[in-house]
Amino acid sequence: MTQTITQSAALALAYFKEGYSYGDDNHILFELVSNGGDLEFFTWVLEQIIPITEQYLEQFTLENPDKYYLFYGDAYPEQLKALLSIEHNPTQQSVEQCIDKTLDIITQQMRDIRQ
Repeated sequence: MTQTITQSAALALAYFKEGYSYGDDNHILFELVSNGGDLEFFTWVLEQIIPITEQYLEQFTLENPDKYYLFYGDAYPEQLKALLSIEHNPTQQSVEQCIDKTLDIITQQMRDIRQ
C-alpha cells in the first residue's frame, strides 16, 4: 500500500529533521523506536507521528511560518525526543500530550518576548 505524502507533511518532516538535536546516543533511540537507523526513524516520524500531529493541530490557528519554524523546527523535536526516550512506542494520547506541552512552551516563549 502506497501512502500519499502531502506537501505539509513533507515540510513538517524537513523542519523536524533540521530541529532534531543529534547526539552520540541517537542510534540507540532510533533502534528502540523504529528498529533501524536514521532513515527508518525519520520515515517512522513521517508516517506515524506527523499525521497525528497535523490532525491535532487543525484545532488551533497556527500560521504556517510559526507551525514550521517554531513548532516543527524548534520546540517539537526536543519534546518528542524526550517522550521517545521514555516511551519507545507512544500512544496517540501521549503524542497529543507532547503536542500540547510543545504548544505551551511556544506560548510561554511568546509571552516572554512580549514582556
